[in-house]
Amino acid sequence: MSSTLLSAGYVAAPLMIVSAIAPIVLPAYAIVDKVQRQVSVALNPSVSVFQGWVPQATGAGLSSRILKALGLSAAFSAALGVSMYVIAPYLVSWLGGSQIHPSNLTLALMAAFVALNLFESVVAKAILTTIDRVNVVATATLFGAIVGLPLVAFGAVLFGAAGAIGGIVVGLATRLAVELIVLSRFLRHASDGVVLHVIDEEQQREYL
Repeated sequence: MSSTLLSAGYVAAPLMIVSAIAPIVLPAYAIVDKVQRQVSVALNPSVSVFQGWVPQATGAGLSSRILKALGLSAAFSAALGVSMYVIAPYLVSWLGGSQIHPSNLTLALMAAFVALNLFESVVAKAILTTIDRVNVVATATLFGAIVGLPLVAFGAVLFGAAGAIGGIVVGLATRLAVELIVLSRFLRHASDGVVLHVIDEEQQREYL
């Protein structure tokens, strides 16, 4: 529940910050924000696929399944980011009625956010929940908000819509970094456990 509330607040806060701090860039930011939200919602089924697939593995097979999920989601996210950058101008033009034209940097940062957001969603919702690290998601979200939201404010003032979105990307990257650190520790400990288990079995065979 806490991670859900924090995530909802983090999603809503940047728009309010931009409207209060730098209203002049609000139209460009708002249309880009609208595009990335709609794309992210459309991608939810792909996250659900990983949510159903990762927990099916148990024991030693879980670590292998997690690594495969990381690789697949990273590759898909990278391809999504590139594709998003290519089609972003058309989406913005369509949703904005051809009245708003964000810079290429703004569109690139939006594409980066969409890609990172998908990858982070897989890590948080499909992997960390499977290994019972839900509390980490809330902590990571808090760290991301602490880092990202001030950067949204400063970025909007100094660099316009691109600066605001850049702040969001940095915040999301911070959140993802915290989650990956915890996940890497789990995988390392799981690997050590498998090695020790194999050694114990070999010693038992020698004794027999």
